[in-house]
Amino acid sequence: MLSMIVMQFKSWTGMDYCENEIAALWDSFNIIRASKSDSRANNNIPPDIQKLRCRACYEALRFSPRIEKMGKTLVERMRSFGPLHCI
Repeated sequence: MLSMIVMQFKSWTGMDYCENEIAALWDSFNIIRASKSDSRANNNIPPDIQKLRCRACYEALRFSPRIEKMGKTLVERMRSFGPLHCI
């Protein structure tokens, strides 16, 4: 069974926080969900680590089921009218 934790990561932290606090969580949890991440707070984190953090947050973005359903409905309606009606 997958184990998950929801974390609100501290802003304005350095590599020590990532290495000691966050990396240690992988020993206990399969999924670490970030409820908040301050992408502006890089505090001299190496660019490759900053890029990885940004990509992980981007890849983790999901719409709520209600918004996902509404979006699919809108796309279906636009497609049913054909490309000329979308202009």
